[in-house]
Amino acid sequence: MKSRNHTYQRIEDYLNGNMSAAEKDAFEKQLAENEALQKQVKLQKLASELVIENRLLKVKELVAKEKAKNSQSQWKNIFTGVLLTAAVTGSAYVYFGPTEKPSVENNKTKKETQIKESKKEKTLGYSDSQNAGPVKETENTDIQTAAPKKEKTTAPKKVKKQRPAPSVLDTQEPKKETQKEKKEAKQKIAAVDTLHLKEVQDEEKNDTIEQNASKLDNIIVEKLVEPCDTANIQASLNTKNACENEENGQIRVSEIKGGHDPYEIKVFDDSGEEVASYSSLPNGNYKVVISDGENCSKTFNTKVKATLCSKDYAFNPYFGEEWEIPTRDQYGVLQIFNNQGLTVYQKNIPANNQLSWDGTSERGNLKEGYYIFTIKYDDGKTLKGSVTILR
Repeated sequence: MKSRNHTYQRIEDYLNGNMSAAEKDAFEKQLAENEALQKQVKLQKLASELVIENRLLKVKELVAKEKAKNSQSQWKNIFTGVLLTAAVTGSAYVYFGPTEKPSVENNKTKKETQIKESKKEKTLGYSDSQNAGPVKETENTDIQTAAPKKEKTTAPKKVKKQRPAPSVLDTQEPKKETQKEKKEAKQKIAAVDTLHLKEVQDEEKNDTIEQNASKLDNIIVEKLVEPCDTANIQASLNTKNACENEENGQIRVSEIKGGHDPYEIKVFDDSGEEVASYSSLPNGNYKVVISDGENCSKTFNTKVKATLCSKDYAFNPYFGEEWEIPTRDQYGVLQIFNNQGLTVYQKNIPANNQLSWDGTSERGNLKEGYYIFTIKYDDGKTLKGSVTILR
């Protein structure tokens, strides 16, 4: 939500020119690369224009209503003023018309003169009761007869303050403009609604895709995890070295755990062939596969190393037998010792060269008995064993 409000505010600043030059360049660069942002800017700009036009329409409608209202009021005031003027004029005519006697008019003039003189006397400070009395009577009489002069303050003067009545064009033109602008506004509203509906549908579609993708991921994870990834089969492997050129190496498997019983063990050599027994193996690399009761398996790699094992040989030279000296792909030196530890025979053994010994030494035939031999090779290994001369 915060991200959407921030984007909305940035678009408002951009449209209203409230951005700095650097912010405007960065925003326009982002706008050129982001199609979704372009749509949002277009939609927000159209919405702003629509709000302004709607406000103008409302103002014009208010002006039109006010004009119509003022027009009715003006005509009413004019009509009322005309009636009042006619009434006052008629009254004055009746009162001052030719039907009145000439003596009244002369008396009026005389009384006006007396009033003026009375005012002068009051101003100069005269207090003659004889002169004051008639003046007072004249004032009273004058006030009673001069009352119709109040026509100067009558309502018809207000007609001058009224505004001129609006013409037919003033009252009709706004209605035509309003209808046209309303039609255009409705079209723009429909366009905005269409764009907004499309964006909402796109968002709902994306949400649906994301939800389906999330569900699919969960299904895939469940399928991948169950059941074998949780089996976690473990075991302890030990090997016994094999004597060179012999198949007496071994692989021992113990302490199997994880998974479910029962377990099955299979051993494969470097060529991928399964060996019949993993207790009589030549030296080499092997793969041990352990499977549980749910057919889940785990592969372990191990190696059976080769070693020079001690050997015991026997032969009877009196029957023409000879002892075949063990051979390797390494050059070695053979030494034979008697039971006293003295060397009775020594010979160099070439690599991959089969030699034999007939039981003699430099001094001749050796007596029957038990002898010890060693063969030291160039690779640092030593072969030890025994050879017995029989009779």
